[in-house]
Amino acid sequence: MIARSPDLSSIRGWPPLSRRHRSMDHASPKRHLGALNVILLIASIVFLSIPLSAQELPESVTREPADVSEAQQRLWDAARDGDLGGIEAALADGAAIDGAYRDGASALIYAAQRGRTDAVRLLLERGADPDARSIMNQTTALHLAIPDAEAVEALVAAGADPNRRDLVLDCTPLGCAVLRRCRDCLRAMLTSDRLEAPTLWEARQLARRAGAQADSEMLRRALAKRGFEPSWPQFRGPGGLGHAEGGGAPTRWNLETGENVLWSTPIAGLAHSSPVVWGDQVFVTTAVSS
Repeated sequence: MIARSPDLSSIRGWPPLSRRHRSMDHASPKRHLGALNVILLIASIVFLSIPLSAQELPESVTREPADVSEAQQRLWDAARDGDLGGIEAALADGAAIDGAYRDGASALIYAAQRGRTDAVRLLLERGADPDARSIMNQTTALHLAIPDAEAVEALVAAGADPNRRDLVLDCTPLGCAVLRRCRDCLRAMLTSDRLEAPTLWEARQLARRAGAQADSEMLRRALAKRGFEPSWPQFRGPGGLGHAEGGGAPTRWNLETGENVLWSTPIAGLAHSSPVVWGDQVFVTTAVSS
């Protein structure tokens, strides 16, 4: 779902209006105004949800304030165009390697977003922050490099964080590699010593839901190496996906006979919340009348 510009297919316009709404000319003015307010609210949410890096990054940075140096502008342009000589020249002239455009995009972001693998490598060699990200939605260079497996490999080798989540697609780079079906990107990220078990677990659930069996198995092995014991942190489990490890869960039990009951404990009061399982502990809520 994230390419050179992340896929916005999840941010489509609202569906066509129903017949009832199409005939609102006959509705009361108050209902008319209420519906208009709802439409304006939805439009505002969709507009504010579109990240700057999800649009095409600016073709030119000439609209930047006057205090941005000409060398800095040349660095951004050279990174976007994959001009290695231009990058070297701009840095020699004093451009800041992590100098950011107004949305927070650095030269590394530009290079990763445009698939300029050699430019990504050069910027990392010159000390660019591998965790560079846009300010508005926290999309990182690692997100944007997918599906360029070589750029992903270079970023991971430089220490880029595969656990960082963007704020629009709510996805880690590892999860995005699964969704984009970029197995080479997935393999590259699995070499990162920064990978956290919950990130692997979530990515595996995404792979299972997408029917990507080979990716799911690859992630299962990575989890097994870390000795990860899956937890159940919320209603419907991790990410609300409703997926659980293993099989053969009981569908019936009997407290009187002990059928399918491993242990039990009395809990006073009433509650309807989902239990949380974390490690070898189970957490429940209850309300006791006083």
